Amino acid sequence: MEPHELLNWNRRGLIPGPKESESSFLARCSHSKSITSQTLFDISPDWVHIQYSKQGLRFWEGGCTWIEENQTKIQLHPSLLKNKTHFGYTGQEMLTHELVHAVRSAFDEPIFEEMLAYQTSSSPLRRFWGPLVRTPKESLIGVLAILSFTLLSFFEPFYFLAMTSLLTLCGFAILRLFHAQRQFKRALNNISKLVSKERLLSFLLHLSDQEIRRFSHTATDIVSYAHEMAKTSLRWQQIIASYFN
Repeated sequence: MEPHELLNWNRRGLIPGPKESESSFLARCSHSKSITSQTLFDISPDWVHIQYSKQGLRFWEGGCTWIEENQTKIQLHPSLLKNKTHFGYTGQEMLTHELVHAVRSAFDEPIFEEMLAYQTSSSPLRRFWGPLVRTPKESLIGVLAILSFTLLSFFEPFYFLAMTSLLTLCGFAILRLFHAQRQFKRALNNISKLVSKERLLSFLLHLSDQEIRRFSHTATDIVSYAHEMAKTSLRWQQIIASYFN
């Protein structure tokens, strides 16, 4: 594939997944017709369908991304259409958050994706604490666990067990978050030595969990790793064409 084609796909936020074949990527690109102008970091994913509906959303969810075979949709809570907030989130913040998931629709990398999505937030607190829960499934399990432990705590024989279980669950999630945030920050610092600040986050959109962890250790082998991977990886060919040339 020609570098100018890879550059064009990248500008539109069309990124090959780590395990996606070239034919599958090209088929996905061919179905990604321009619909509307959206901005995410320094790219413009103009092919994402956006709809406002409560259907299928849990009461605490302001939005979600639906990935289908030939179409990626972002669903937002209708209240956000009326310039209101949903649990403190504005419509624009929720939209850019979900655009990260849409752009990474060919990825299955749950460790750092929420971290990337929360980088769109203007709130430092949300950028740090937002990725405490990594997936919608974890979110549901967490809510059910908190409700269950809270109910059990009203019954004296189960109070100690319920409180201990709740504190253990919260402690595990917090320790996991601190560890991941530390790795993410180190990777950002190392990659910033090679990529301009304006393009840093869009560069990270291309990376797998394993690569972010790898780059958190050192910046010295990133370029050599990129060129080695580009021999067989369309994703890394796109990265080189877009960020290293």
